[in-house]
Amino acid sequence: MIEPAGGRETAEAAKIRYASQHSVLYTLTSNASWAIEDALKQVCIFMGVDPDSVKFKLNDQFYD
Repeated sequence: MIEPAGGRETAEAAKIRYASQHSVLYTLTSNASWAIEDALKQVCIFMGVDPDSVKFKLNDQFYD
């Protein structure tokens, strides 16, 4: 059981309640992942390394 400030609820109910917040979290992690990968590619160009070899992705699995 998860106990938020409003009372007890099941884990599944908490997943549903926080779904909109997690969609925002997914968008945030996707944007951050893209920005970090782009920054790393810029560093590769600066250092004379092939930027196509850079692959970066943040974990977007928020539930087990």
